[in-house]
Amino acid sequence: MVEICKALLRNARVIALDEPTSSLSHRETEVLFKLVRDLKADKRALIYISHRMDEIYELCNACTIFRDGRKIASHLSLGEVPRDTLVQEMVGREISDIYNYRARPLGEVRFTVKDVQGEELSVPANFEVKRGEIVGFFGLVGAGRSELMHLV
Repeated sequence: MVEICKALLRNARVIALDEPTSSLSHRETEVLFKLVRDLKADKRALIYISHRMDEIYELCNACTIFRDGRKIASHLSLGEVPRDTLVQEMVGREISDIYNYRARPLGEVRFTVKDVQGEELSVPANFEVKRGEIVGFFGLVGAGRSELMHLV
């Protein structure tokens, strides 16, 4: 936000935002999106770089796909382009199974966490991981996922 303010103080007509939401909370992201819309209404040109498809579709009119430093495609009317098309252009192949996942039976329970509590955790954490399974934890900054991993 400070960098955007600096650009506005210099009366910039073109502003580039490179992965601007990567470390923002949900509320901060909403504030940024409102600012982006206001800048757009003020006829400022914005270059918005992101891998987050929801953001691209919410904020952008057009898009250009780059891969390995080369321009792959441009779409002047983003609303007419299916997400699958953009993903295929980004990764360079058709994505039928994004993680190359093959269904296979999971093994026995290899790791169990029961009633782990911490200062930032609103409820005790319980989970188990089976052989061959990958378990992911996600959430906003301050949600407690880092503390949970430290406690584990």
